[in-house]
Order: sequence, then C-alpha cells, then structure tokens
Amino acid sequence: MELGRYIKEVFGEDIVLETFHFKAEFPLFLERNFQFYVAEIQSLKLTFLVCKNINYNFRELEKHVNLLKSYSVPYPVIVFQNIGKERRNWLIQHRIAFIDMNRQMYIPYVGLQIEEFKTYLPSRLYFSSIAQLAYIYLLIKKQETISVKGLSQFLSIPLMTASRVLRELLSFQLVTVIGENTRKFYQCIPWDEFWRRGKKYLISPVLKSYCIKTLPNEIPAYLSNESALSCKSMIGNPRYEFYAISRKYIELLDQKQLIDQSLLDLNDYIIIEIWKYDPGILAHSNIIDQISLYAQLKDSKDPRIKLELDTILKEMGLCMD
Repeated sequence: MELGRYIKEVFGEDIVLETFHFKAEFPLFLERNFQFYVAEIQSLKLTFLVCKNINYNFRELEKHVNLLKSYSVPYPVIVFQNIGKERRNWLIQHRIAFIDMNRQMYIPYVGLQIEEFKTYLPSRLYFSSIAQLAYIYLLIKKQETISVKGLSQFLSIPLMTASRVLRELLSFQLVTVIGENTRKFYQCIPWDEFWRRGKKYLISPVLKSYCIKTLPNEIPAYLSNESALSCKSMIGNPRYEFYAISRKYIELLDQKQLIDQSLLDLNDYIIIEIWKYDPGILAHSNIIDQISLYAQLKDSKDPRIKLELDTILKEMGLCMD
C-alpha cells in the first residue's frame, strides 16, 4: 500500500508494515475512524492509524490518541493524506505523532522531526513506472497544471499514489507547487526544460517479452517497438510484429503458448511485450505513444532508428539531444 512504500522510502527498504489486529475490547468508533498498521522502526514498534475522515475534529483526535495509549497501543502515529499548516503545528504543540503524506512527519518516539519539504527526495535514479506514465501524459497533453485528484482520475489510481507520483516529479524538479491544501496544484516547468530534464529519467516500459503465435482477442494490444516506429515513420517493417499489453492481463495469457524471445528464431511468431504500465492509456490509433516509443528505442545502435526517432520528436517540438 502507499503508506508502506512511503515508510520504506523514509526509513529503509527493510521496514515491514503489517496489519494491526483490532482488539475486541477496543471501542468500535476507533475502527470506524482509522485503519491500523504496525511496523518496527529503530527498535520501536509503532502503530500507524490511517485517518479515514479528512474533516477530523482534532480535539477529539487528541482524546482518541490518549484512549489508545490507555489500551497499551504502542506508540500511535496518525497518518493523514494532507493537512494544513496550522493543524500540523497544533499536532506538534500537543506532541501527537503524525505523518502528513504531502508535507511533513513528526515522530518524537524515534527523535524524528522533518521540516516542511521544499522537495521530496526518493532514492531513485529513474522514474518509477507510474511516474513515467504521468510525466508522458503531462508532456503529450501539455497539461501545465495538475492536482492530485485530477491525476488520480485520469490514471485511475488511488489518491495517495497520485500524491506520491507528483512528489516524485517534484523531486526531479519537473514541477513546482502552487497553493496549499485543497487548492494545491503542481505546475510543470517550461516544456523545453521539462523534456530536457525528464528524458534522462525515462526507462523502457517493457517488463518482459515473449513470442506467441497469435494474440488473444480479449486482451487489448497496441503496436509497439519497431512496429510502432514503422507506422510512424519511413522505416521498413521489422522482422517480427511487436505488440504491447498491460501486465494486468498476464493472467489471461496461456503460459504454455509463450516462448522466451531469446530462445526463438522463427518468422511466424509475433513478439508480445508485457508493460509496466498500461500502454492503452496514451495510445492513439492502436499504436503506443511517441514518448514511450522513444523510451524503448533510445539506446538503439541502429542509426536509422535514431534518425526516425529524432524526426518523430521534432514533429512534437522536441529533440533527441
């Protein structure tokens, strides 16, 4: 879940977040208002309470925290998606441990207080797959500003995931923050710079490639790789046809019919690529988007492919180098 990934990014990959088993003697209103999880951090077992109500009464919140302590709940930490600066200050003044997934965390149990982030600094050298999809979406659509809710709706992802994605783009200095709380938006930097900075973080969207005789009719598939390049440029058709599908459809494939691409040298097969994100979200006319195509082929040694990629990018007002 989103909280688990967030904690790993802050405290380390070895942290394990587990579901907290609700005790029978706990008041039912606590279960209605929170989701409970536990994790051991710096030799302390912390209890994370994900707040279900965005309009929580903070005076009641203090009473609930004290009630949990009376039931010997170890080191409670309240988790919010997004709270205002005044409320964050109020929590700190009352020494209530919390995590604001957008801005700040305050956990005095482990001596940790992180001031309001000017940038979010995840430990990665390239885009995560979902952040890459968001980056491509913003670039192709020329979407100058985006909210967490807007990104969540377009990509059909949870709000917390959308928030993490935008913080990732913020860490790469591709967007800036405008406003606060419910009026908070992320604004893209100028497009030339957005592309120049962002393209070096692009990864191939392909998780795994297989050869198969025919594509299952029930799985949405899109021309990709050199097949897509052939459709978008003057380059000839490749030896094989390439198709991209989302990894969410893996279970619909007959594993007995799949052959590892590296083991095959026949002309009557097609290559099916399992993608890390859904290629259909930004595909047009049954062909993958131009930026994902660039991410696939940018490291090719074939000068013809390089030339055609450059032509495609120039048509978008972009350049290879």
